[in-house]
Amino acid sequence: NNKEFEINPSSDVVRAGDSKELTLAFTPKSIQKYDMVLVVNIVDVGEDMLSLPIKAEAKAPVVVIDPG
Repeated sequence: NNKEFEINPSSDVVRAGDSKELTLAFTPKSIQKYDMVLVVNIVDVGEDMLSLPIKAEAKAPVVVIDPG
């Protein structure tokens, strides 16, 4: 899987007045800052109906080697 962001479920049906929970998984492929927007499109209604900002930062882990 080469996606850095994965949304689950990627599509679903939400009836008027209902709500749905989704999961956004972040698996960075490089060390960098992310400043993006998650856009919600509604079939037969319109695109960009909802925009949610996503900010993340991938950092290198600190590694300590103990020669023992």
